[in-house]
Amino acid sequence: MGRSRAIRLGTGAAAGGVLLGAVMVEVAQADGVRSVGETVRGADVALLVAAAAAEAWRYLFSGALLRLLTGFQYAIAVRISTAALALGALVPGAQLPGGGIAFRELRRRAIPRRRALAVSTALILVVPAASLALLSGPALLLAGTKSDLPSSWRAILDLLGIAALMLAAAILLVVAVGRRAHHAPASLGFGVGAWLAVVAGAVACSLELAISGTVPLGTVLPAMLGVHVLIGVGEAVITVAAVSAVLSTRPDVVRVVA
Repeated sequence: MGRSRAIRLGTGAAAGGVLLGAVMVEVAQADGVRSVGETVRGADVALLVAAAAAEAWRYLFSGALLRLLTGFQYAIAVRISTAALALGALVPGAQLPGGGIAFRELRRRAIPRRRALAVSTALILVVPAASLALLSGPALLLAGTKSDLPSSWRAILDLLGIAALMLAAAILLVVAVGRRAHHAPASLGFGVGAWLAVVAGAVACSLELAISGTVPLGTVLPAMLGVHVLIGVGEAVITVAAVSAVLSTRPDVVRVVA
């Protein structure tokens, strides 16, 4: 078993190296395009470190999420999620092939078809959402502080940055404390629905006020959306906690399809 795994890893690493080398050669031969080496040498070291850390976070978090949703050992969960996210990104359509890889691996490990479909879908949707929220939060806060936009719009950027960080924190909290919760997919789904309901209500109210001529849309929409994005995060956290509590104590009250 060990030898077979070593052969597979070696073959995969060799194929990846050949593919990477071919891409680097093509880029180097292109007219008016800097080579990969020149680009790396001219890049900011801090940015390279930040990019490497963000990429590592993506794979580690995806493994934690898959462990939460399936109960697999962390090493197995990281292996499946890395194959889904890394290999899926090399194929046109990115997310769809990645979900297919995750679904196939879950089915091989005797996960029921419906649950495997739900877990693989969550993997390719929640991980990018959490990564985007975590990385965009500081960027939005910095843009709100340093930009030349009017003060009202800078305030909206700050609120959105805080909301992004809160959303990332909420997802991380669910992953951290819910490892033993077999109902995690349902809880996450209810949480996302709660957040979307609050934001959709704010947009609808803004449109009604604008159509009635009470307040211009450009004034009311940023104000309503900025505040209710934050409120929606709170609603999502409360909803996840409430649904998790109900499913843990009275699972007969809510029917969840496994």
